[in-house]
Amino acid sequence: LGMGDSEEHSMLLCNYFNFIDRDQGRQKMNPKDPAKKFDINSYIIFGEAIPNGECWFVARIDMKEIKSKDPSVELWNPMNGECYSFGANNDDPVCPLKKIWLIVGQENVWANVQPDEIPSLIVWDIENPKLWAPFLDKERKEAHYKGGV
Repeated sequence: LGMGDSEEHSMLLCNYFNFIDRDQGRQKMNPKDPAKKFDINSYIIFGEAIPNGECWFVARIDMKEIKSKDPSVELWNPMNGECYSFGANNDDPVCPLKKIWLIVGQENVWANVQPDEIPSLIVWDIENPKLWAPFLDKERKEAHYKGGV
């Protein structure tokens, strides 16, 4: 115990958040309460932080707000447990993550292809292929995940 890098810690933290959110009914796939007003999902983020350089963080995004101009996003540093909030006119200026290149989710991996890499300036709509290029398109997903994801 006490070992591991940001990649390993981010995988553990992301899966922990997704488990808790499913259990508490905060994800739409949970049949406990389909009328919930939120749908929170966690993702692993790859980017650049100061002073660490290349590293991994965890993003918690309310997917029901993702199409809005300023969705609520939390970025978690998996190495120390610090949380930085973005969106809703609340961009955390002390967040060490300065660039975001990649988002890893349960169903896909998305590359940031928009002009901005700074967390406070990027658009978080991962469903928009003009902003986030998916690794698996619909045909590839169907070919590799015949039973569905």
